[in-house]
Amino acid sequence: MDWKTLFAEHIKVIDKRFNDALIAEGLSGVLIAAGELKRQFLDDMDYPFKVNPHFKTWVPLTQAAGSWIVKEVNKPPVLIFYSPDDYWHAPADFGPDFWRSHFVVETARSADEVWAYLPEDRADFAFIGEWQQKLSPRLGQLEINPERLLARLHFYRQFKTEYEIEAIKAANTKAVRGHLAAKEAFQQKKSELDIHLAYLSAAHHAEHELPYGNIVALNEHAAILHYQQQVTTPPDNPLNFLIDAGAEQFGYAADITRTYAFSDGQWQEAIQAFDALQRSLVDAVQPGVSFPELHHKAHQLISAWLIDFGFVQGAPEHIVESGLSRAFFPHGLGHFIGLQVHDVAGKQANAEGERLPQPEHHPYLRLLHELQPGHVVTVEPGVYFIPSLLKPWRNSDHRDMVNWAKVDEYMPYGGIRIEDDVVVTENGHRNLTREAFDEQA
Repeated sequence: MDWKTLFAEHIKVIDKRFNDALIAEGLSGVLIAAGELKRQFLDDMDYPFKVNPHFKTWVPLTQAAGSWIVKEVNKPPVLIFYSPDDYWHAPADFGPDFWRSHFVVETARSADEVWAYLPEDRADFAFIGEWQQKLSPRLGQLEINPERLLARLHFYRQFKTEYEIEAIKAANTKAVRGHLAAKEAFQQKKSELDIHLAYLSAAHHAEHELPYGNIVALNEHAAILHYQQQVTTPPDNPLNFLIDAGAEQFGYAADITRTYAFSDGQWQEAIQAFDALQRSLVDAVQPGVSFPELHHKAHQLISAWLIDFGFVQGAPEHIVESGLSRAFFPHGLGHFIGLQVHDVAGKQANAEGERLPQPEHHPYLRLLHELQPGHVVTVEPGVYFIPSLLKPWRNSDHRDMVNWAKVDEYMPYGGIRIEDDVVVTENGHRNLTREAFDEQA
């Protein structure tokens, strides 16, 4: 991959977006703090560092705590790179050098040197980052995280450059290696923890480098949407494995979910049918498609799947209209992905920050846009046997719509989710996740 050429085009776009946003808000520049290490309470160790996404918009540096970007209108961006002389810890490094020629780089060896490079007394500048009181004496006159400026920058960010798309693709390639190793570990009857460790090794990620905590869910744990534990002993009777796990490249995330049956049989057939369902939703991704309408289509298809496999009875339209489908599929179909796993502007109507209306019956849908070229979205339908969501239906007027014996039989399996990262192109879409799996085949 020619990252140098891709980044050169990318940085032109980012520079223009910031120039336009700053001028529109009557500002002359912005200071963007990468963020600082945070000490754990009553301890001498720090929490894992997570960089400000507005900082890594500019540079592919995710561990440069204490560093800054200074962007003044119509001037080259300045990177103040904090790399202290410290014999306790390894210093941050620049990583690959394809991006450095586009910046004025100032290396600071101490906090005082950082201050020396920051502009002073600039009330016409904004600050973007996590504000700390210690900044007030020097930077208190800045506009702190101004909502209108952030709204403009977030709105622009929904449209990915080719560099960003290829970074997300590279993250998918890393994640797929982890997914394949995790599948093999599941087939070897490993525990959730051992599966997770196999994933990290194959993806070549330390745990703190993951874009989000891996969901490694065996059997009924697959019914917990954001299952965060990793049991150290394998189940006596492995039935089902749901893994929702990603990776990063240059600060950009992959977000992939797969579900596997341990044995052949009806559950394996159900997963295969659900995979076909998910592919049909991806096939519908193209410019002009309303994502809320695609979400509604997912409810219709999942209702038909529930009928086909004997979990419910009736017409798919009635399953959806009654609300029963939401008991089996309680989350949104997808979201923007990029610098953040749940990337910004999914509910933003325009650059001024006005909001799109949330569908009444779908409060958890994170993406309300009509799809446009340059969008990168996840498509992640799911179906689950969640006791707390199904319980109200057992005694409702619609209880006869559910085959409770069949549902109870499959409660130990937890559920299914399949998720791909998909680019909206001028003429349709590009499935980054399936590409990565095909390349590993």
